[in-house]
Amino acid sequence: MKRIFKIKILMLAILMNSLLFGQLIPITGPNMMSEAPVYEDANGTMYSTLVTFKFKYKMVNLDSGQIYVDKNKILYPAFKQLLNSLKNQYYNFAISKTFTDAQWADTLAINKRTNEMVKVNDLSQIYRIIFDSPVPTEQVVNILKTSANIEYAEGPIIAYETISPNDPWYSDNNYRWSFDVINAEGAWDITTGSPLIGIGMDDLFGGVPQLHEDLVGKVVWDNLNGNYGNHGIITAGVAGAATNNNMDIASLGWNVNLLLAYWDVNGIYELVRYGADII
Repeated sequence: MKRIFKIKILMLAILMNSLLFGQLIPITGPNMMSEAPVYEDANGTMYSTLVTFKFKYKMVNLDSGQIYVDKNKILYPAFKQLLNSLKNQYYNFAISKTFTDAQWADTLAINKRTNEMVKVNDLSQIYRIIFDSPVPTEQVVNILKTSANIEYAEGPIIAYETISPNDPWYSDNNYRWSFDVINAEGAWDITTGSPLIGIGMDDLFGGVPQLHEDLVGKVVWDNLNGNYGNHGIITAGVAGAATNNNMDIASLGWNVNLLLAYWDVNGIYELVRYGADII
């Protein structure tokens, strides 16, 4: 009878957890990276399946290359009890070693430049708790921190890529400074432009019979009759040259389309007529 009761409680807990997971919203963002998927509920509480912690002392005897920890072999009874409490509250999980080849007290290394013996951080006691389903990470972290043997605990690390184009001139400080002044890389982390946006360039063109190679495929309309070059091509490149293509310059609007019109009032009307969103 007692066993049946426990099974019912477990099934109810699993049902409640699945209902909660259905209400969680994935946390995403442009160029966002995370060690594990992260979510939040309606109250803004963060959930994930991963919590990382570092043990102050040797936690368990693991052979080199061994990844997963048998909870029965943990050296500290109080920590076993804490893990049992976590299991009762948040269901099943596994514990894995983060740096599988790191060994306890392996804190000395040779500096490859000076050949001197130096002290390095002990990475052997950093472990990951991997839950079967998302849990409120801050609550789990706080529970782990109640143990005097825990140096730190944290949820999954969230990072954001910074986009830095590979165009040769972008690495030239005589050209690069202007992008840094306006924090272009921060803007590119949000968006690199859209081909649904057309930028109209009403400028002075002429003197060159063909379109610059960094603008090929970017110009969707022009009234120049094959007469390119001059100031207009330079400004068009700043606005929307092909970018991160390992060629020439970078532009602010990597993926925008361009419309080119000769510098006069009629050119402005034509740009509007042919769909420019910005002139």
